[in-house]
Amino acid sequence: MFGSARLLRRPETLTATSTCLVRGRLAQVWDALVEPGTPLDEDVIETGWMPGSPHGLGGRQYSVIRDDGKTIVTVLEVVEFVPQRKASVVFVSSWLYSGYRVSVEDIGDGQCAVAHEFWLVLPAGVPATWIDSHQAHLVKGAEQLSSRLPAALETDIAGSGG
Repeated sequence: MFGSARLLRRPETLTATSTCLVRGRLAQVWDALVEPGTPLDEDVIETGWMPGSPHGLGGRQYSVIRDDGKTIVTVLEVVEFVPQRKASVVFVSSWLYSGYRVSVEDIGDGQCAVAHEFWLVLPAGVPATWIDSHQAHLVKGAEQLSSRLPAALETDIAGSGG
């Protein structure tokens, strides 16, 4: 299937992290962060909670994304949820086991630190060359999130009467 490429002999976990500062009270930042709809990417057409899904632990969120003229739907499930502190999700719509954890900390002066850790597990049997390309994708996504998130959350907070 992969020709003569060297294949991974065991699963490989890749990670990337990002941290940014957001102006707002902890409750405001948390609410803007966990509720679907904060526009982080112009390719996202729609986001929301799956019908009947809890809004927290066990909940599932979807995103409809336009990518190179194709429409893609992603679904994630909340597997850890500590209100106003941290949440972890896994993507249930991907064949690669992947997800992220987000944590929020009030650092005073009306600001919060928002940290993300993204992870992806490449299974045994895939080309080893996937490590570099997938790691680069994770790092690029983390960097883009870190640069876009403060303005998006602050706009959302201001729009909700911040």
